Amino acid sequence: MDSVNPLNILKLLQSDYEQHFQLCDSPSEFDRMLKTIIKDFLDVQIDLAGSPISAIEEDLA
Repeated sequence: MDSVNPLNILKLLQSDYEQHFQLCDSPSEFDRMLKTIIKDFLDVQIDLAGSPISAIEEDLA
């Protein structure tokens, strides 16, 4: 599994959405909830990428 760099994802999202949204806008409650979901997902992906178990599974495949 390739590693995930959360900062690269943020850069890509920013370039896609900066014409519609401003950084000075205050985050809504939904923004905060979505941030938590995305952060949890990325944390799992990062943990899996660095896990010795996933390396063993890749070797077996």
